Amino acid sequence: MKREAVTYDKILCLLEQEFKKEREDGTGDTKNYFAADFKQCTISSTTEYKEVKKAFEQLISLLNRTHPGCIKEEGRKGKTYTYTGKEENPLYKELNASVQKSISDYVNFLKASAGFFPANWLASFFENTQVLLDVNYKMQAPTYIRSDNEIALTNIHLLPRLYEAVVEKQVLRFTYHPFTEEPYTLLFHPQFIKEYNGRWFVFGEANRPHTRLSMWQ
Repeated sequence: MKREAVTYDKILCLLEQEFKKEREDGTGDTKNYFAADFKQCTISSTTEYKEVKKAFEQLISLLNRTHPGCIKEEGRKGKTYTYTGKEENPLYKELNASVQKSISDYVNFLKASAGFFPANWLASFFENTQVLLDVNYKMQAPTYIRSDNEIALTNIHLLPRLYEAVVEKQVLRFTYHPFTEEPYTLLFHPQFIKEYNGRWFVFGEANRPHTRLSMWQ
C-alpha cells in the first residue's frame, strides 16, 4: 500500500483514467463519469462520488480496526488520508479470507455447538424459531461433544439479560440477598461475564463499595 496522501477527488480521477483506458480498448462504457483533469475534479455532488466516499470510509474504518493508528488524517474540507502503517499489505488476510457462501453454515455451526451453551441462552436469541426446535431435538439425541454447562445453576436465566446490559452499557437495579446479610437494593453496571469451572461470574461497578456479587451457583 502506498504511503502518499489521497483525497476522495483524487481517487475518483484515478478511476476516471482507468475508465478511459477501458473505453480506448473498446471494453468500457462511453459515459464520461468524472472530470479527467485532477485539478478540475469538482464532483462532490455526483452519485459516483457518494458511492466511492462510502466505500472509502468503510476501508478507513477497517484499517483503523485491524491496524489502529495507521491512517493519518489532515484538514477539514478536502481532507487527506495517508497510510503510515508498517505492513506493505495491511489487509492481506482480510482480502484472502474465505467468504461463507450460505447462512446455513452458521446455522449448522450453532446446532453442532448447542452443548456448549445454557439452554436459556439459545432460547433468548431464537425463541419460536425452527432453529431452536432443531437444537432441542438435537440435544435429545446422542451427542458427541458437550461442556459442563448442564450443572443446575440458580439465576442462570438472568444470563441473557445481563449480557444485553453489558453490550448496551445499561445500569441495572435489583434486590440482592447475600447469604449472610439482609436483602438490599443495588445499582449495578455489569461490564464483563466469564465462565469458570462450570460457574458464571459477572463483573462490574456497584453503588456499594467492595460489593461482591454471587449470581450463579
